[in-house]
Amino acid sequence: SLEYKGGNFDEKRFWQVARIGFSSPRKQLRNNLGHGLRIDQGVVSATLESIGLKHTVRAQELGVDDWLGLITALD
Repeated sequence: SLEYKGGNFDEKRFWQVARIGFSSPRKQLRNNLGHGLRIDQGVVSATLESIGLKHTVRAQELGVDDWLGLITALD
């Protein structure tokens, strides 16, 4: 478990979600995560927006803190 400003997080989970997020870089993140994590894309869109990101964001547009916030929000 590593630390970031929002608390501790699971490094294995971080890499799993990041790998899925970058699996098809030309697709929007909600599509990659929806398919890869088997979560409804509407849920992914709402989660992205709840942490201050556009639902049309692509993986390469997120910073590390964005990824950590997203993973925390998804879990």
